[in-house]
Amino acid sequence: EETSGKLPTITIIDGKRATNVAIAIARIKFDYEGIRTRLEDMDETAFTLEQLLCLEESLPNEEEIGTLQAYPGDTSRLGSAERFMLEMLKLPDVRDRIRSLQYIQTFASKQKELLEEVSTIETACNDVKSSVRLRQMLKCVLSVGNRVNRADQSDHAMGITLDSLLKLP
Repeated sequence: EETSGKLPTITIIDGKRATNVAIAIARIKFDYEGIRTRLEDMDETAFTLEQLLCLEESLPNEEEIGTLQAYPGDTSRLGSAERFMLEMLKLPDVRDRIRSLQYIQTFASKQKELLEEVSTIETACNDVKSSVRLRQMLKCVLSVGNRVNRADQSDHAMGITLDSLLKLP
């Protein structure tokens, strides 16, 4: 018997999944409509990267979407995970929106990493181009190659291939 007069909560998705979603969503300090509105507005400052990852993991899968859409009863009696999922279903391309916000959040750090790698490659290329010792070694390899191939004085090779360098001991 119900003594408090409150109707029991109805859970229509897997219990463990519903619990995990409810815990994850409880960490976000917006109501379900507030979450949806901020995602709809693509508010870059509303969520941390961790929260965006939790939101993405908490979105309903295909089976859950079917179950939620087929539920004929009073949605206000559903558990918090189900109500969250129903609110997210109101937003087209919600997963893409969340991923876009994740990308925006990680863009600056990824750009910095790539720029550092490009800088390292540029430095290495400049070191190779300006290396006197490498130039002397390549001239020596070219001379040896000309002698081995018995090139006469008028038929000097003008260069060597990178493949031939790989064959050197």
